[in-house]
Amino acid sequence: MLFVTHFDRGYLAQFLALRSSFLKTQPSNYRLLAFCLDEYSFIYCSNLTSDRFSVAPFPPNPSLYSLSAFSPRTYAEYVWSLTPLTIIHASHLHQHEDVITYVDADMFFVSDLSSVANSFLSSPCDILFTDHNYDITIPSLSPYGRFCVQYLSVKTLTGLDLVHRWFELCLDWCYARSSPGLFGDQKYLEYLYSLDPSRVFTTEGSSAFQAPWNVNSFSPNLAAVFHFHSFKLYPFHVYLSHYRLPDQTLNHFYHPYIKALASSYCPSDFPFRSWLRSTIVLIAFSSGVVTLVRLFLPSFMISYRVAPLRTIYLNLRSLFDSSY
Repeated sequence: MLFVTHFDRGYLAQFLALRSSFLKTQPSNYRLLAFCLDEYSFIYCSNLTSDRFSVAPFPPNPSLYSLSAFSPRTYAEYVWSLTPLTIIHASHLHQHEDVITYVDADMFFVSDLSSVANSFLSSPCDILFTDHNYDITIPSLSPYGRFCVQYLSVKTLTGLDLVHRWFELCLDWCYARSSPGLFGDQKYLEYLYSLDPSRVFTTEGSSAFQAPWNVNSFSPNLAAVFHFHSFKLYPFHVYLSHYRLPDQTLNHFYHPYIKALASSYCPSDFPFRSWLRSTIVLIAFSSGVVTLVRLFLPSFMISYRVAPLRTIYLNLRSLFDSSY
């Protein structure tokens, strides 16, 4: 099975964490293809290629699919518009692949996903859509759609027509605003589902795909992959989420993820790797400390959800754990 994603240098750290988690948790016959939207990311990732990881520049026809060709869309809307093309182009580069799976660059694998993949493969369906599975405790997110683009699998022999139709729709309209039946590249999945529900394998009620919008519905121990939606790295701080994150979510997902980000930035022989790793984790989990220093920092540097003191203690203590 081939997994594919696309990103630029702004998401390079997140992708490196994705790649590391993929290689660590997924079966050896699963491979990852990175489509790089800029030269810097392409050169960086080209040095990491292996039998399970490959890289290619993207989009395949830069003049036809340039940002200016999608005007007046923003850069983010432009990248969304190209999501279906990642699967189409991957199917051209790897024509022998029976299944191609798109995954967002800010996803992070925490356990083997093969049970989900095998269920899809053994089904008569042609394409897999992941449900948001929204928590009932958060406001309605219906404008964003039932399904999330985060993880989408397609059987190349029977399902690519749906992906081509999706791409046509994205070329016509793809904006970060809600209109009747529309939102970005995402709400089109509901339309594709409505054409013939029997062709679509859904993950409704599945705990395998967890994200900030459903962490109160599932045990973190049941997750196979976590979506770090809205997580942002800034020069002097990190933004965790605009959702309310329970303590167990911070411990089970965000702490390992930030450690993985720090590790991806620093090679093992980097002389200050341990210090930098600790500093990044301290910044991310020092919500209690932020309260104390808030008067001394500009407000734009404070972008945290306040964590319980026991979370701060546990994560600070783990900085001295040499097992990582």
